[in-house]
Amino acid sequence: SVAIDFTASNGNPTQPNSLHYIHPHQPNHYARALQAVGEIIQDYDSDKLFPVYGFGARLPPDGTVSHDFCVNGDPSNPFCDGVGGVLEAYYRCLQQIQLYGPTNFAPVINRVARYEISGTNFMKLLSCCELKNRGARRLVSFEFQPIEVASVPQFSIFNSSILL
Repeated sequence: SVAIDFTASNGNPTQPNSLHYIHPHQPNHYARALQAVGEIIQDYDSDKLFPVYGFGARLPPDGTVSHDFCVNGDPSNPFCDGVGGVLEAYYRCLQQIQLYGPTNFAPVINRVARYEISGTNFMKLLSCCELKNRGARRLVSFEFQPIEVASVPQFSIFNSSILL
């Protein structure tokens, strides 16, 4: 599963200093991160179908803030075909939503956990989000991070990792 941070702290996508900047000729920070990591992890997925969720945005048509929405716009089928499908859904979503906040990806973790509990015994989540690092904005380094199962008791029945 993939989770993308659509909070306003990433900056206005129409401005060059935004991590979500919509550049006419080159991918933004998020797209580069999703592609770089996605191309590696997709080799470990036999069908290459990835459910992609977003958090921290106002959604059309009424501007409701959501911390758990399907980036491709289809709640009944959140899957995107390969890294290309993930990027296509990301760019389309970015054009339709308003970055908002706060940064809260617990609802996405809960959704992924419910889905994974029904299928396998290992929860996998690639979370692409922005963090502050000594005052400078940057994307999080990508590395496996175990979920603290003591704080999320329902996850203690299976192994869990979040790839940030």
